[in-house]
Amino acid sequence: MRTCELELEETNAGLQQKVSIGQRQLAQLEKCYYQKVDALHRENQMMQAKLADKEDQLQATKDCVTLKESEIMRLKLRLCSMDQCNNHLDKVSDTAVPLQVTNGCCNSMKSKRRSSSCGGPASRCAEWKVTAATNRIKEREKEGEKQEC
Repeated sequence: MRTCELELEETNAGLQQKVSIGQRQLAQLEKCYYQKVDALHRENQMMQAKLADKEDQLQATKDCVTLKESEIMRLKLRLCSMDQCNNHLDKVSDTAVPLQVTNGCCNSMKSKRRSSSCGGPASRCAEWKVTAATNRIKEREKEGEKQEC
């Protein structure tokens, strides 16, 4: 019985040593796990910050494009207005009235090239005006969405 008791004590000591080693390994694994989770969390936050920056840059670029498109549309409408003025001046000059300010038109040289660029009487001016109005509606909708946020 004494031998059995010694064997059990040795077995018990060996098992306790194995449990102790296992607990240390588990503690190390937990430590590594938490470090890895923290590193991934920090990386995720950095990526989200970069994404937010890119989204801000994209929105700023979209806003810039919208402004440029509005400016282009404004210039197209101005060109059409000048073409209409020139067309009016063409008609007035055909009736032997001297070239001068008439109905709000500017005193300028007649430009056949400019008139043809706008398409003459059946020009794209109406199309551009519709596009400009559509763009203004879209801009108002965007402003409304921003206010809702």
